[in-house]
Amino acid sequence: MSKNIGSQRGRAALTPTIIERIAGLIEDWPVERSLTWDSVVAQAEAYLRHRWTRQGLERHPRIKSAYEAKRLRHREFARTGTVPKPRRPEIELRLQQMAKLAAEIEKAKRIVREYDERFILLQAAALRHGLTLAQLEANLPSIDRSVTDPILAKVRRL
Repeated sequence: MSKNIGSQRGRAALTPTIIERIAGLIEDWPVERSLTWDSVVAQAEAYLRHRWTRQGLERHPRIKSAYEAKRLRHREFARTGTVPKPRRPEIELRLQQMAKLAAEIEKAKRIVREYDERFILLQAAALRHGLTLAQLEANLPSIDRSVTDPILAKVRRL
């Protein structure tokens, strides 16, 4: 006899498939209907024929994030009376990441602009003091470390 999710006795593990199904139930929940953990537990029981506790469901981040996202949409509906576009938590996360990356790009562009301004200022000052463009583009002289490093100075003497 195979173990059935629908049995009311014993425990039924929340497998990744079941977690996704419950999260899907929450995400598909009508905004007009009140969403509570009790109603989620009852709906999951009706759909999967096993009763889990609120604590058992809430313990899983995927279910909890779906619940919190739907609660936010429900509050928005209660405040405005319009149904907001549903967004999955993964989409919200990606949008936040994109906004963060866009801010980082703007910061990098600002820094590059400041470096460009600084370069132009230094180049103009160098030309004003008689340095030619060829002198500015010349390689830097190599550094003789044996002059400043006592260990290398001893090795050179040997």
